[in-house]
Amino acid sequence: MDNPIPVIPFLTLRFNLASLGQAFLPSFKGSMLRGAFGHALKATVCTMPASQSCRDCLLCNRCAYTQIFEPFIQGKAPRFLRGLDTPPRPFTLWCDSNDRKFAKDQRLKFHMTLFGTACEWVPYVVYAVHRMAERGLSAHRHRFRLDSVEMANSPGSDSEWSRIYDGNNGQLARAEAQRYVADLDIKDSVTLEFLSPTRFKSRNQLLMEFDFHTLIFKMFRRALEIAHFYAPNGRVDWDMEYLAAAKHIEITRRDLTWNDWRRHSNRQKADMKLGGFTGILHCQGDLAHYSDLLQVSQILSVGKGTTFGLGRMAIVKVNNRKF
Repeated sequence: MDNPIPVIPFLTLRFNLASLGQAFLPSFKGSMLRGAFGHALKATVCTMPASQSCRDCLLCNRCAYTQIFEPFIQGKAPRFLRGLDTPPRPFTLWCDSNDRKFAKDQRLKFHMTLFGTACEWVPYVVYAVHRMAERGLSAHRHRFRLDSVEMANSPGSDSEWSRIYDGNNGQLARAEAQRYVADLDIKDSVTLEFLSPTRFKSRNQLLMEFDFHTLIFKMFRRALEIAHFYAPNGRVDWDMEYLAAAKHIEITRRDLTWNDWRRHSNRQKADMKLGGFTGILHCQGDLAHYSDLLQVSQILSVGKGTTFGLGRMAIVKVNNRKF
């Protein structure tokens, strides 16, 4: 069987903010940052009255907000995507800091990865983050300034970073999207670490007990969804035969913990409790067929809520060799 994983251009940015005074933020910041970013992006680009529906707007196909934050399915969706109200958003956003109290000038860093055509909107993304920092974070509007933005030169936590935006002079350099190249030869064993709460659903039930086939299906579907909507030059092949060999691969170690967290939904005007698993999975079998998919899933994340920072994973051991 050929490898059906398409090439998905991507760009990972690191935003460096500084507090303008004392601030108190939630420990899990993904929901707060995502909401603030969406409001700022729409305020930056939208010229229509508030009553105007984005879906019916004549500018929606040329709008940074609808292309990044509120995309729509246009045309006929593939068979496996029918029933979706909206496509997945073409970005992930996460913040590793659990700090709640920030003194004046204390730094807050967060990351965003853009996929495919969303990489074309980097100037709008940077300016929206600048505006959201000025407007203030959390319900108390604690103000920050955007000091700089950096671009990862390669995938992974050990990447070198290049500055593309300097808050002192307001200059923004051009940022080129990257193409992911798998550099690991995964053969017979792999250990995955789920770094942030990961949410798998089946028949409207959250899962923590699942097999390797389910895991690979979740990764495969996400990769093809992102490619279908945001990588128009990629080859998207919904060949379910690709998944057949996954049934013979075993999860030989499962050290997972369930984590709950709360977020406030402005749209639903309610607090929501969300949960997911973190921890370690060790998988064993003929894994060569899924080597590329496992590696690209480190960039795409997996499961629900990836724009909040959920579903982040890393490969920490391959063929009994640690990283």
